[in-house]
Amino acid sequence: MNPAAETSQPRRGATLACAALAVLGFAVCSYGFAPGIMDGDAFGIFNRRVLGERITDWHPPIFAWMWSIIHRIIPGPLGLLLVIQAAYWGGLGLLGAGLVRRNYVFAGVLVVLAGAYPLALHLTSALLKDTFVAVFFLLSVGLAVFASSVPGRWRSVLFALAVVALFLGIAFRYNAAAGAIPLAASIAVLAGLHRRLSWAAAVTGVFAATVLFGAVQIVNRYAIKAEPSFVIGSLYIFDLGGISYRTGRDTFDGLLGPGFVERNRTECYTPVAWAVYAWGHCKDVGPRVRREQERIGQLWRTAILAEPKAYLLHRRSHFGAVVHWKCPDCPQIGMWRGWANNPPEYRFVASPLYDVVERSADPLYRTVGKPYIALTLLFLAFAIGWLRRSTLPGQLSVAVAGSGILYALSYFFVGVDSPWRYMYWTVLAAIICVPLILAIALPRPRSAGASPDKAP
Repeated sequence: MNPAAETSQPRRGATLACAALAVLGFAVCSYGFAPGIMDGDAFGIFNRRVLGERITDWHPPIFAWMWSIIHRIIPGPLGLLLVIQAAYWGGLGLLGAGLVRRNYVFAGVLVVLAGAYPLALHLTSALLKDTFVAVFFLLSVGLAVFASSVPGRWRSVLFALAVVALFLGIAFRYNAAAGAIPLAASIAVLAGLHRRLSWAAAVTGVFAATVLFGAVQIVNRYAIKAEPSFVIGSLYIFDLGGISYRTGRDTFDGLLGPGFVERNRTECYTPVAWAVYAWGHCKDVGPRVRREQERIGQLWRTAILAEPKAYLLHRRSHFGAVVHWKCPDCPQIGMWRGWANNPPEYRFVASPLYDVVERSADPLYRTVGKPYIALTLLFLAFAIGWLRRSTLPGQLSVAVAGSGILYALSYFFVGVDSPWRYMYWTVLAAIICVPLILAIALPRPRSAGASPDKAP
């Protein structure tokens, strides 16, 4: 049975409640988090655009390009904060209203209310690329679900906007393309291209995510004209350092001079992050490697092929840090006001709302908010959803959980750092899946015109 075929009489009261809650959340958080927290990355991006310097691909070019446009209308970080809040609460409101219109009233309202959960809400106060990935993915889901509940030409417009939101999510982190695959497959099913989630829908998802990823590269290179910055060098250095650490062999092939193997073992390498090679005890490594870009890429490929076990052990240790599994040295918070690096004219002053959210989120980061817990919940949600994928909540559980899982797993291969914020979409996806699982478990009230759920 096609989930897109499920219909019911619109529940106007609950639909309006979802809209009202979303508008209220947008207004309160836009005011309470203003002007938005700029970390060091955002500060650097902002300064480069203010000074009129060329955009590079070290950080997402779409970040700087979007900011340069919005800054002309709303100066400083506030404009991007409004984009974040609009995408976040808009996505929740559309998702909730779409569920309500398909007769999942309780789940629809609960989805919007879940937006106030501190672990979900806290990072929407900050201009982080991880935040943009999460809110645009959320907006894509909301647009697609709501589109499936409306007839006429607006349906096509909303589905097109869902694809645009998916594109923007990928543009803010390239590895987000992995997480886009299940969401693209779900859009295809909701749009009626496939009857239900299946291997054929998965192939469509892979194709769509690949096309969107390619479109991001084209836009970055030819529209934004971002200058290459050898950003992949951080991955090369980190992996070569990890393999050297585990094998006792100089995988840099003498590039960093004699004695580097011992120095790497005692001073440089840690599975938590690569930063020590750029800003720590071994900060001389980064500049020296940049002068040998072509050679270092060849050394990276050679080392992985020659020492696959050491490479996988290194990546496994790092992934444990990314998901905060037995990692006391990992950063245990997602955001903290002390990280604010705003220019004086856009200084961030914590409001009472921000105080409450931060104090509520702080203990959660260290307990139930650990990313490996969210990842475990997502595997459970995926399994439950797969068994009921003929229903809308089941299909969405598979899509959202699958997205969070694949996004997290992509860091096994490309991760070079392990702050909590890297897993924000994975954690947010787990939070969204809770109402969806409840919708699967609880009986749905029947109404005129509603189709009964049937297991596949």
